[in-house]
Amino acid sequence: MDIGGSIEVFQDVSFRYPRENSPTLRTNLKDKANPPWQLDPEWEEEIKNRTDDDTEIIAFSRESIDEAGPSYLCLWNDTYMDWRIPNVVPKDFGNRFTICQYNDILNDFVEFVLSPVLMSLDTEIAITPRRLNLQDMMSKESINLLQAFLSFGDGGVSVMHPNDEQRLCKFIWSLHEHDQGFDADLFRRWLVEANSWPREHASNLATRVDQGLTLLKSR
Repeated sequence: MDIGGSIEVFQDVSFRYPRENSPTLRTNLKDKANPPWQLDPEWEEEIKNRTDDDTEIIAFSRESIDEAGPSYLCLWNDTYMDWRIPNVVPKDFGNRFTICQYNDILNDFVEFVLSPVLMSLDTEIAITPRRLNLQDMMSKESINLLQAFLSFGDGGVSVMHPNDEQRLCKFIWSLHEHDQGFDADLFRRWLVEANSWPREHASNLATRVDQGLTLLKSR
């Protein structure tokens, strides 16, 4: 099994800036948000009507970027210092962005609007990686046990030899012990997109692993 491949995942953006200084942040962002980006007070008001009074929101809209249609994006603060971008959504709510389109829009906003403003305010921005590989998903111990399991046969079949079942159980136990944040759906995507597994086989294995971890957590 080749463990070198990666998959694209939704990125997260966050930074720390005092809420009491949000008027300064808003003014600087407004000055920097040249077309196709702009502040969107109407959408901001709509979001605020769905949230409590303790949330600070600065909303933006953008016209089309490449093949992605017009979009909404907002900066969200519900603690004293911590800001984040919770989502990027299409203006046409009947549409849906691909992961690639989502990240393209997010990075466009960061590069041309948010990052220059935060730099001028001496504030660092954090953005998570755009691609994820197997080493990001699990520990070296778990990877070694996964390779041992898959080296003896097809891990996606519904009925396995008892020795294969034992190797699978060792892999699941290692995930339980070392990889509390393991995401079975990302693992399924990695098998399909990075290792060209049939979707059915990848789903079978990911489901077995997820069920095993659920049982271990309930002990």
